[in-house]
Amino acid sequence: MGTVTEIFARTLVAAAGFRLDPDGRVRDGAAVVARVPARDGRVPDETYFDLIARVAEKHGDPVVLAIDYGKRLRIDDLGVLGLAMKSAPTLRAALERAARYFLLMTDTVAYRLQPEAGGGVFRIETLTRMHPALAVRNACALTGFATAMRQCAGSNIAFAEVTLRHDPGGPLPPLERFFGCPVRLGGGPDAIRFGPGVLDRETRLGDAAMSDYFAGELAAALDRHRTVDTITARVRVRLARSLSGGVPPAADMARALGLSERSLSRRLADERASYPALVRETRREMAERLLAEGDGTIAEVAFCTGFAEQSTFSRAFKSWTGQTPARFRQARRHA
Repeated sequence: MGTVTEIFARTLVAAAGFRLDPDGRVRDGAAVVARVPARDGRVPDETYFDLIARVAEKHGDPVVLAIDYGKRLRIDDLGVLGLAMKSAPTLRAALERAARYFLLMTDTVAYRLQPEAGGGVFRIETLTRMHPALAVRNACALTGFATAMRQCAGSNIAFAEVTLRHDPGGPLPPLERFFGCPVRLGGGPDAIRFGPGVLDRETRLGDAAMSDYFAGELAAALDRHRTVDTITARVRVRLARSLSGGVPPAADMARALGLSERSLSRRLADERASYPALVRETRREMAERLLAEGDGTIAEVAFCTGFAEQSTFSRAFKSWTGQTPARFRQARRHA
């Protein structure tokens, strides 16, 4: 199970005009809208996604919610990562740092800064299975990063284009006014595009010594994060990397993790998980993501998720979701 920093949940609740009590209750006046149990400052991903769905429904305007989220989120809210971005010499360096270390904020999403002719694109890569709230979550993520970039490199920074894979649930003109550029729906990743020279713009507070210091702090924090990572998360990562070659036997997975098969089973049980369940969940998450966001054939998706035959994959997928792969893809593409 993935997690999200509690900061994002608090920002979302505040953007909606609600209140988050110390016990995790989200209130709209006296009414309890949702509950957000946090542990060590982290919220389970499904809890966070359900919160987004509940808050967006109660708020009534997901686009305005995403804009208000972006306006409220401050780069300093990101802790050491925010300081490292602010002290980076250029906007490019700041975004590269965000992409490299965003795991400290959440393991449900990754960011990539990719060069393009004349500029570049900063894009979202979802790392969890599909959820109805992801369209709003990704719109919030882009508005939040737009605010962070303006705080890093100046409020007059110009974006070339913003693309949203799915409709967040409201009119686009308010988003275009917020970003100051066209917002295009469908046909591309959730991303912000930059024109020539924008990524090389100097940051307002760039400082080489401070940048090096915070880079070291981030690297150490990431090492600590990985050290305390759960065995469940480590198994998921290895499964995602190896499924295209078939499902690795539990004994092979245990050996790769430096454990006996019995120890792996016991440690997973301690985390209320099992190897067969993780295989099934990882396959489903990968399949849903590849079908919804990728352009590969169903046979290719079957191969990537460890199925030797497309027919076997199709039967398994229908047992997971109640839909055939083709119907699932069609529904997501037209959502």
